[in-house]
Amino acid sequence: MSPEGTPPAVTGDVPFSSSFALTRYRQEGYTFKPPGCLADCVPGFPRTSSRSWSALVGRRAVSGRVRLGRGPTLRSSRKARLVPEQLHVEVVPWGPNPQAVAPVLETALGDPAVRAALGEAEHRVLSSAPVISEDPDEEPTRLRATVYDYTNERTLLIDAQADGSPGVEVSSSARQPLPSGEERAAALALLEQDAELGPALREGRLTPYRPMPPLVLEELPDGRVERTLAVGLRPQGNGTTHEIVGVRLARGEVVRFDGGAPDASLADETLCGLTDAGQPTVQGVPGAARITVRRGADVLWTLVAVRPAASSGTNGSGIELRSVSYRGKRVLRRAHVPILNVRYDGDACGPFRDWQNEEGALTATGTDVAPGFRLCPTPARTILETGTDHGNFTGVAIHVEGEELVLTCELQAGWYRYISQWRLHADGTIRPRFGFGAVEDSCVCSVHHHHVYWRFDFDVAGFANNAVREFNDPPPVAPILDADHLHRHSQDRADCGGRQ
Repeated sequence: MSPEGTPPAVTGDVPFSSSFALTRYRQEGYTFKPPGCLADCVPGFPRTSSRSWSALVGRRAVSGRVRLGRGPTLRSSRKARLVPEQLHVEVVPWGPNPQAVAPVLETALGDPAVRAALGEAEHRVLSSAPVISEDPDEEPTRLRATVYDYTNERTLLIDAQADGSPGVEVSSSARQPLPSGEERAAALALLEQDAELGPALREGRLTPYRPMPPLVLEELPDGRVERTLAVGLRPQGNGTTHEIVGVRLARGEVVRFDGGAPDASLADETLCGLTDAGQPTVQGVPGAARITVRRGADVLWTLVAVRPAASSGTNGSGIELRSVSYRGKRVLRRAHVPILNVRYDGDACGPFRDWQNEEGALTATGTDVAPGFRLCPTPARTILETGTDHGNFTGVAIHVEGEELVLTCELQAGWYRYISQWRLHADGTIRPRFGFGAVEDSCVCSVHHHHVYWRFDFDVAGFANNAVREFNDPPPVAPILDADHLHRHSQDRADCGGRQ
């Protein structure tokens, strides 16, 4: 957790005070290493091999599926030695076909129940995606369209059967969903017609960008919240100033704030961060894949990976892993990051609750093997490696690095850039990673801290009688936690056949 400034953020491990180890199968070498745990963390637990095998990775097609090919044999300078067979990765689509989602939801929007709920209200579909089942082994059977009703300032959730069978359900919510690309375009079109700001936008003297927070929410007298999209305007020459404005699509009006920005934000002449490429992003679309990792005939890992754009949670949860098994035994039911907060020293900006269901572009060369998944012979390059905000792929890049399967995706939340990554080693080690970066803005010049909260639902060979050992080593350092929490301890918790 470090401040972001003009230089690109440095990749590294996120300080994390609690670590976990899977203990039920010690004799089989199951270990779990959270962020920051680069060596063995628990005394007495089996050590993982420190040797790192490396080989060139090729690509070949097998029965229409792309696998990472076998590398050459490496030889020691002292004597010949055979290297373990290279890992092979198989990726197949999982869940509803994205091409089938749009027609089903389009039909659902014409359902009498939906027409009755919307009436003549001005509305827009903001996103559509499968409804992820609580059972990680069950493919989604329902689809959901999120519709915003501008006339009545409310959100409608429209659920339909994925196979197109009858049964459309409509519910309303006061929750304000994140703006969609189409909605942001509508806001920008309205701004370009504004008498004061329009000429500078059309002439290129102001460049629009996506600020934080994305919405400015004001409560109406009747308790409803008026939806106002925030749009940043960055000056490109003399005669204009940096400003963040609001756009109310329901009224067709532009809101300007005292101080040039809404509360919790900042717009002044000082900018820090990399140049914003302004590339398109992806959010609210289907995409999941079943991944199998083999060494020869041995199946090491099987799991389902959900792309961030389709991940669960109110604000998404990055790359989401489900039904993770190692050597035929279930290890994790689900693993993801449902909460990501940003706190500024002295509350210079924010605090913000960031979202993780919007994919930005990274650089990845390979073969598209499932919607939103690309299998690559070389590592993907994110903003942390390239130092630029440009890329050629939005989704999850998969590659093999030594003895690890690596899944990487770049996320975007306003001016922040995040890297969601999972590393699964052939020896059973799981290493989650999270990276941080930013493009130019005023807020990121101030010291701030990104707080990432992982959620691990362990199912060690099933959920009954699980044992989890929690420990803190090294202990957290004040002022991150106060003195009462500075400790080093271990604790076993067993559940009795149910979840806790």
